[in-house]
Amino acid sequence: MFAPDAVVYHPARFTLTMLCETARRLAGHDFVRMRGHKVGWMRFLVLELWRAAQHTRIVWKRRREFGHLRTLQVIAVIGRVQITKYIELVRLLHGGIPWR
Repeated sequence: MFAPDAVVYHPARFTLTMLCETARRLAGHDFVRMRGHKVGWMRFLVLELWRAAQHTRIVWKRRREFGHLRTLQVIAVIGRVQITKYIELVRLLHGGIPWR
């Protein structure tokens, strides 16, 4: 969910590695939560694709505000985080243990 006036009280992730570690950990939590459903992993995948599309759409709408280079950088980060989540999903589907 996106709210432009939201206040967030957690530390910022300063590097792409830190951001991907957080995404990987959260993907594990989502996977465990979805595992009980019949098509849990498919639902998880669709949800992640939808989230990435929504974030990309928000950034793209603000491209004039960010500038073209910054917009492409943000979209690249969104893509890298999504790839990390998909790799984690495959690892979990093959019996891996979620990160804590």
